Amino acid sequence: MLEPYRLLFKHRYQIWALVRREVASRYTGTALGLVWLVFFPLLFLGIYSFVFSFIFKVTGPKGGDSIDYILLVFAGLVPFLAFAETLSQSTPSIVANKDLVTLTMFRAELIPIRFVGATAVSLAVGLSMVMLLAWWKGVFHATQLLIPLVMLIQLFFLVGLGWLCSTTQVFFRDFNQIVGLLTIVLMLVSPIAFDRSMLTPGLAGISSCNPLFPLIELYRDVILRGEVGAENVLLSLCIALGSFHVGYFVITRLKVAFGDYL
Repeated sequence: MLEPYRLLFKHRYQIWALVRREVASRYTGTALGLVWLVFFPLLFLGIYSFVFSFIFKVTGPKGGDSIDYILLVFAGLVPFLAFAETLSQSTPSIVANKDLVTLTMFRAELIPIRFVGATAVSLAVGLSMVMLLAWWKGVFHATQLLIPLVMLIQLFFLVGLGWLCSTTQVFFRDFNQIVGLLTIVLMLVSPIAFDRSMLTPGLAGISSCNPLFPLIELYRDVILRGEVGAENVLLSLCIALGSFHVGYFVITRLKVAFGDYL
């Protein structure tokens, strides 16, 4: 039960080195460098805000202005982008590093974690931008101090997903294409341009099947609403820890067969 946590603690320095190298490799040599960490979420925010505010004329929760709606979108978009980035980067990670897995004693479990750690940097930058916009709008809540804990919940969720997806890709090479389609579908049905208050009771029940829904709503609880919804906390924890433990179980049981497929 404690094995995955021991793995993270035992290899913490190695993980830190891998994450630093991954972040540096992404932005070194590019024209904008680390500016991409700011520009990328702002680009998506601009697209979402334009489509839903000016084309579909969505006004957001009752009593709010356009800035309130943009803030609502931003608070949901940043955690989703971290989810999408993890899926796209970690799914092919073991196959892409097959020599490292088959020719050395390197722990295969650490490879997807490298990309989750790099995603954590993007997530932290994005959430910092959300907080700056919230403070500029005059939204101050003590619950905003809990953001690091919500991030930790999401990172456990993402590590488990990384283990599951990267292992599946080893045995089923078309899986990466399925992940791309799944990401598009989840972008449309996840609460980015809307929240629970904007849904009918029937749609709210259906949306609860989306594992991202309680997590995104939890971010909005602590950042925008100044509350900690017990239901969102419980569901997010269950999903995150379930993903973490199932992912670890799958990768540790199946990695003995990686050599035959890589």
